[in-house]
Amino acid sequence: MNTYQKKIWTLAREVMDICDKNGVKWFVSGRSAMRACLSQLFYKSFLDFEITIEAGDALKFADAVKEAKIPDRSLESLLTNSNFPGFYFKYVDESTTLYRLNEGDATQNRGLFVTIQLLRRVNDNSSSMLQAGEVEKIICQSTYHMDEEKKIGLLRKFSYKIKKSLGGTIFSKKVFNLLVDLYSKDKASELLLKNIWDEYILTDMDIWGSMQIKEFNGRGFYIPQEEYFNITIGKDWKQYIDEIVLEGKCATMIIEGANNIASSVISYRELIISCSQQKKV
Repeated sequence: MNTYQKKIWTLAREVMDICDKNGVKWFVSGRSAMRACLSQLFYKSFLDFEITIEAGDALKFADAVKEAKIPDRSLESLLTNSNFPGFYFKYVDESTTLYRLNEGDATQNRGLFVTIQLLRRVNDNSSSMLQAGEVEKIICQSTYHMDEEKKIGLLRKFSYKIKKSLGGTIFSKKVFNLLVDLYSKDKASELLLKNIWDEYILTDMDIWGSMQIKEFNGRGFYIPQEEYFNITIGKDWKQYIDEIVLEGKCATMIIEGANNIASSVISYRELIISCSQQKKV
Protein backbone atom coordinates (compact mmCIF):
# COMPACT_ATOMS: atom_id res chain seq x y z
CA MET A 1 0.00 0.00 0.00
CA ASN A 2 1.14 3.54 -0.65
CA THR A 3 0.70 6.39 1.87
CA TYR A 4 -2.74 7.36 0.63
CA GLN A 5 -4.06 3.80 0.44
CA LYS A 6 -3.09 3.43 4.11
CA LYS A 7 -5.26 6.47 4.88
CA ILE A 8 -8.14 4.95 2.87
CA TRP A 9 -7.77 1.66 4.78
CA THR A 10 -7.89 3.58 8.08
CA LEU A 11 -11.17 5.20 6.96
CA ALA A 12 -12.57 1.81 5.90
CA ARG A 13 -11.70 0.25 9.26
CA GLU A 14 -13.40 3.12 11.08
CA VAL A 15 -16.60 2.60 9.05
CA MET A 16 -16.52 -1.17 9.75
CA ASP A 17 -15.97 -0.56 13.48
CA ILE A 18 -18.82 1.97 13.68
CA CYS A 19 -21.15 -0.48 11.92
CA ASP A 20 -20.15 -3.39 14.19
CA LYS A 21 -20.59 -1.30 17.33
CA ASN A 22 -24.08 -0.14 16.30
CA GLY A 23 -25.52 -3.33 14.82
CA VAL A 24 -25.42 -2.16 11.20
CA LYS A 25 -24.88 -4.99 8.69
CA TRP A 26 -22.20 -4.26 6.08
CA PHE A 27 -20.01 -5.81 3.42
CA VAL A 28 -17.20 -4.65 1.15
CA SER A 29 -18.68 -4.22 -2.33
CA GLY A 30 -18.00 -3.16 -5.91
CA ARG A 31 -14.45 -3.13 -7.25
CA SER A 32 -13.11 -3.33 -3.70
CA ALA A 33 -14.84 -6.67 -3.14
CA MET A 34 -13.66 -7.97 -6.51
CA ARG A 35 -10.05 -7.12 -5.69
CA ALA A 36 -10.38 -8.64 -2.21
CA CYS A 37 -11.72 -11.86 -3.69
CA LEU A 38 -8.60 -12.06 -5.83
CA SER A 39 -6.29 -11.08 -2.93
CA GLN A 40 -5.60 -7.58 -4.32
CA LEU A 41 -7.56 -5.32 -1.97
CA PHE A 42 -5.52 -2.26 -2.98
CA TYR A 43 -4.77 -2.64 -6.66
CA LYS A 44 -1.89 -0.59 -8.11
CA SER A 45 -2.40 3.08 -7.15
CA PHE A 46 -6.20 3.14 -6.89
CA LEU A 47 -7.79 5.09 -4.04
CA ASP A 48 -11.38 3.84 -4.23
CA PHE A 49 -12.98 1.77 -1.47
CA GLU A 50 -16.65 0.84 -1.20
CA ILE A 51 -18.76 -0.57 1.63
CA THR A 52 -22.49 -1.34 1.39
CA ILE A 53 -25.11 -1.19 4.16
CA GLU A 54 -28.91 -1.60 4.11
CA ALA A 55 -30.85 1.52 3.08
CA GLY A 56 -32.98 0.88 6.17
CA ASP A 57 -29.90 1.38 8.37
CA ALA A 58 -28.82 4.65 6.72
CA LEU A 59 -30.14 7.01 9.39
CA LYS A 60 -28.84 4.79 12.20
CA PHE A 61 -25.41 4.82 10.56
CA ALA A 62 -25.44 8.62 10.13
CA ASP A 63 -26.30 9.06 13.82
CA ALA A 64 -23.58 6.59 14.83
CA VAL A 65 -20.91 8.50 12.86
CA LYS A 66 -22.01 11.73 14.55
CA GLU A 67 -21.83 10.13 18.01
CA ALA A 68 -18.39 8.62 17.31
CA LYS A 69 -16.89 12.14 17.06
CA ILE A 70 -13.71 11.01 15.30
CA PRO A 71 -11.49 14.06 14.63
CA ASP A 72 -11.13 15.26 11.01
CA ARG A 73 -13.99 13.10 9.78
CA SER A 74 -17.25 14.05 8.07
CA LEU A 75 -20.13 12.12 6.55
CA GLU A 76 -21.55 13.75 3.43
CA SER A 77 -24.85 12.92 1.71
CA LEU A 78 -28.14 14.54 0.75
CA LEU A 79 -28.67 15.00 4.50
CA THR A 80 -25.96 17.67 4.54
CA ASN A 81 -25.60 18.84 0.92
CA SER A 82 -28.51 19.58 -1.40
CA ASN A 83 -26.26 19.13 -4.46
CA PHE A 84 -24.88 15.75 -3.43
CA PRO A 85 -24.93 13.53 -6.54
CA GLY A 86 -26.72 10.41 -5.27
CA PHE A 87 -28.37 8.28 -2.60
CA TYR A 88 -25.24 7.16 -0.74
CA PHE A 89 -22.66 8.43 1.78
CA LYS A 90 -19.09 9.66 1.56
CA TYR A 91 -17.00 9.18 4.72
CA VAL A 92 -14.27 11.79 4.35
CA ASP A 93 -10.88 12.56 5.88
CA GLU A 94 -11.08 16.34 6.24
CA SER A 95 -7.34 16.67 6.84
CA THR A 96 -6.67 15.79 3.18
CA THR A 97 -7.56 17.24 -0.21
CA LEU A 98 -8.29 15.02 -3.20
CA TYR A 99 -9.13 16.21 -6.73
CA ARG A 100 -10.26 13.88 -9.50
CA LEU A 101 -9.32 16.04 -12.45
CA ASN A 102 -11.62 14.53 -15.07
CA GLU A 103 -14.75 14.17 -12.93
CA GLY A 104 -17.37 16.73 -11.98
CA ASP A 105 -17.88 16.94 -8.22
CA ALA A 106 -20.75 18.55 -6.34
CA THR A 107 -19.51 17.38 -2.95
CA GLN A 108 -18.38 19.83 -0.29
CA ASN A 109 -15.56 17.87 1.35
CA ARG A 110 -12.81 17.04 -1.10
CA GLY A 111 -10.61 14.79 1.03
CA LEU A 112 -9.73 11.12 0.70
CA PHE A 113 -12.90 9.12 1.29
CA VAL A 114 -14.68 5.79 1.51
CA THR A 115 -18.00 5.36 -0.33
CA ILE A 116 -20.91 3.81 1.60
CA GLN A 117 -23.51 2.51 -0.84
CA LEU A 118 -27.10 1.85 0.30
CA LEU A 119 -28.66 -1.52 -0.52
CA ARG A 120 -32.09 -0.95 -2.05
CA ARG A 121 -34.93 -3.39 -1.26
CA VAL A 122 -37.81 -3.48 -3.72
CA ASN A 123 -41.33 -3.95 -2.35
CA ASP A 124 -44.44 -4.99 -4.24
CA ASN A 125 -45.86 -1.48 -4.50
CA SER A 126 -45.05 -0.48 -8.08
CA SER A 127 -46.17 3.13 -7.50
CA SER A 128 -43.66 3.42 -4.63
CA MET A 129 -40.88 2.12 -6.82
CA LEU A 130 -41.86 4.48 -9.62
CA GLN A 131 -41.76 7.36 -7.16
CA ALA A 132 -38.31 6.28 -5.92
CA GLY A 133 -37.10 6.06 -9.50
CA GLU A 134 -38.35 9.52 -10.35
CA VAL A 135 -36.71 11.04 -7.28
CA GLU A 136 -33.36 9.38 -7.94
CA LYS A 137 -33.38 10.24 -11.62
CA ILE A 138 -34.35 13.90 -11.21
CA ILE A 139 -32.89 14.91 -7.85
CA CYS A 140 -29.83 12.65 -7.77
CA GLN A 141 -29.18 12.53 -11.54
CA SER A 142 -28.89 8.77 -11.10
CA THR A 143 -28.74 6.11 -13.83
CA TYR A 144 -31.72 4.34 -12.37
CA HIS A 145 -33.39 1.01 -13.09
CA MET A 146 -36.63 2.47 -14.51
CA ASP A 147 -37.77 1.14 -17.87
CA GLU A 148 -37.16 3.55 -20.73
CA GLU A 149 -40.86 3.53 -21.57
CA LYS A 150 -41.68 5.11 -18.21
CA LYS A 151 -40.90 8.67 -19.18
CA ILE A 152 -41.07 11.38 -16.54
CA GLY A 153 -43.34 14.27 -17.46
CA LEU A 154 -41.84 17.73 -17.96
CA LEU A 155 -44.19 19.23 -15.36
CA ARG A 156 -43.08 16.71 -12.72
CA LYS A 157 -39.40 17.29 -13.56
CA PHE A 158 -39.90 21.05 -13.30
CA SER A 159 -41.75 20.66 -9.98
CA TYR A 160 -38.94 18.59 -8.42
CA LYS A 161 -36.24 20.98 -9.63
CA ILE A 162 -38.08 24.05 -8.30
CA LYS A 163 -38.47 22.35 -4.90
CA LYS A 164 -34.80 21.46 -4.93
CA SER A 165 -33.62 24.98 -5.79
CA LEU A 166 -35.92 26.64 -3.24
CA GLY A 167 -35.76 24.04 -0.49
CA GLY A 168 -31.99 23.52 -0.32
CA THR A 169 -30.81 21.11 2.38
CA ILE A 170 -34.26 20.97 4.00
CA PHE A 171 -35.68 19.51 0.78
CA SER A 172 -32.70 17.18 0.17
CA LYS A 173 -33.12 15.77 3.71
CA LYS A 174 -36.78 15.03 2.92
CA VAL A 175 -35.69 13.31 -0.31
CA PHE A 176 -33.13 11.20 1.55
CA ASN A 177 -35.68 10.18 4.21
CA LEU A 178 -38.25 9.38 1.52
CA LEU A 179 -35.80 7.09 -0.31
CA VAL A 180 -34.85 5.35 2.96
CA ASP A 181 -38.54 4.72 3.58
CA LEU A 182 -39.28 3.47 0.05
CA TYR A 183 -36.24 1.17 -0.09
CA SER A 184 -36.64 -0.44 3.32
CA LYS A 185 -40.36 -1.08 3.59
CA ASP A 186 -41.59 -4.65 4.02
CA LYS A 187 -38.02 -6.03 3.72
CA ALA A 188 -38.86 -7.49 0.31
CA SER A 189 -36.73 -10.34 -0.98
CA GLU A 190 -35.74 -8.62 -4.24
CA LEU A 191 -32.76 -6.28 -4.27
CA LEU A 192 -31.35 -3.68 -6.61
CA LEU A 193 -27.62 -4.36 -6.83
CA LYS A 194 -25.36 -1.71 -8.31
CA ASN A 195 -22.82 -3.06 -10.81
CA ILE A 196 -19.39 -1.53 -11.39
CA TRP A 197 -20.74 0.50 -14.32
CA ASP A 198 -23.22 2.27 -11.97
CA GLU A 199 -26.27 0.45 -13.36
CA TYR A 200 -28.87 -1.27 -11.18
CA ILE A 201 -29.74 -4.95 -11.53
CA LEU A 202 -32.83 -6.57 -10.00
CA THR A 203 -32.07 -9.85 -8.24
CA ASP A 204 -33.50 -12.16 -5.59
CA MET A 205 -30.03 -13.08 -4.32
CA ASP A 206 -29.80 -13.80 -0.59
CA ILE A 207 -27.01 -11.28 -0.06
CA TRP A 208 -26.61 -11.72 3.72
CA GLY A 209 -26.84 -15.49 3.57
CA SER A 210 -23.86 -15.74 1.26
CA MET A 211 -20.91 -13.91 2.81
CA GLN A 212 -17.29 -14.93 2.99
CA ILE A 213 -14.70 -13.51 5.37
CA LYS A 214 -11.40 -12.11 4.18
CA GLU A 215 -8.59 -10.56 6.19
CA PHE A 216 -6.27 -7.65 5.50
CA ASN A 217 -3.70 -6.11 7.87
CA GLY A 218 -5.19 -7.91 10.86
CA ARG A 219 -8.80 -6.85 10.17
CA GLY A 220 -11.45 -9.27 8.99
CA PHE A 221 -14.16 -8.08 6.62
CA TYR A 222 -17.11 -9.48 4.68
CA ILE A 223 -17.48 -9.82 0.93
CA PRO A 224 -20.27 -11.64 -0.97
CA GLN A 225 -19.91 -15.05 -2.58
CA GLU A 226 -19.18 -15.44 -6.30
CA GLU A 227 -22.86 -15.12 -7.27
CA TYR A 228 -22.61 -11.40 -6.44
CA PHE A 229 -19.75 -10.94 -8.94
CA ASN A 230 -21.57 -13.00 -11.57
CA ILE A 231 -24.50 -10.60 -11.26
CA THR A 232 -22.66 -7.28 -10.96
CA ILE A 233 -19.79 -7.97 -13.40
CA GLY A 234 -20.42 -11.14 -15.41
CA LYS A 235 -19.71 -14.85 -15.18
CA ASP A 236 -16.22 -14.47 -16.62
CA TRP A 237 -15.29 -11.63 -14.24
CA LYS A 238 -12.08 -13.31 -13.01
CA GLN A 239 -10.54 -13.02 -16.48
CA TYR A 240 -11.00 -9.27 -16.71
CA ILE A 241 -9.69 -7.77 -13.48
CA ASP A 242 -7.17 -5.50 -15.25
CA GLU A 243 -9.73 -4.30 -17.80
CA ILE A 244 -12.47 -3.70 -15.26
CA VAL A 245 -10.35 -1.96 -12.68
CA LEU A 246 -8.53 0.25 -15.17
CA GLU A 247 -11.80 1.28 -16.79
CA GLY A 248 -12.57 3.27 -13.64
CA LYS A 249 -9.22 5.07 -13.70
CA CYS A 250 -9.23 8.85 -13.54
CA ALA A 251 -6.62 11.55 -13.20
CA THR A 252 -6.06 12.26 -9.51
CA MET A 253 -4.18 15.07 -7.81
CA ILE A 254 -3.44 15.02 -4.08
CA ILE A 255 -2.26 18.28 -2.55
CA GLU A 256 0.87 17.72 -0.48
CA GLY A 257 1.81 19.56 2.70
CA ALA A 258 4.82 21.84 2.36
CA ASN A 259 6.51 20.71 5.59
CA ASN A 260 6.35 16.96 5.16
CA ILE A 261 5.82 16.04 1.52
CA ALA A 262 6.30 12.30 2.06
CA SER A 263 3.45 11.75 4.50
CA SER A 264 1.11 14.72 4.81
CA VAL A 265 -1.65 16.25 2.73
CA ILE A 266 -3.28 19.59 3.52
CA SER A 267 -6.95 20.12 4.27
CA TYR A 268 -9.31 21.80 1.81
CA ARG A 269 -9.76 24.66 4.28
CA GLU A 270 -6.00 25.21 4.45
CA LEU A 271 -5.78 25.14 0.65
CA ILE A 272 -8.46 27.85 0.30
CA ILE A 273 -6.75 30.03 2.93
CA SER A 274 -3.42 29.56 1.19
CA CYS A 275 -4.87 30.51 -2.22
CA SER A 276 -6.60 33.56 -0.72
CA GLN A 277 -3.35 34.78 0.80
CA GLN A 278 -1.53 34.35 -2.48
CA LYS A 279 -4.23 36.31 -4.29
CA LYS A 280 -3.87 39.22 -1.85
CA VAL A 281 -0.13 39.30 -2.43
